[in-house]
Amino acid sequence: QQVPQESINNIINLFKEIHQNYGSSSSGLKTLETRLKKIKSKGNWESFLHTAGNQAVQLRRRSGAAIRVQPTTIARRLPLITRGSKRLPSGRPAKNEIILKKRQ
Repeated sequence: QQVPQESINNIINLFKEIHQNYGSSSSGLKTLETRLKKIKSKGNWESFLHTAGNQAVQLRRRSGAAIRVQPTTIARRLPLITRGSKRLPSGRPAKNEIILKKRQ
């Protein structure tokens, strides 16, 4: 399925016209450029086109924060460790944090 060159030219002309009318922020242009550079496959390109680039191409890969674990492992955790499945907090504990001791 070939896209007519006319459609591509129309899109480029629209970009130029909108830029002339409203201007463009450098951060917005850099974001668009970064998203376009991240496209490596036909599927990525199709997603980018169908969603106008919104969340279709990630700017950076985020590490998965939550991996589900069994309820007993959560129950065995120390009071300072989170009860959920998220990553452990880093740094100094908050001053107003209430530390509850587990029943033995």
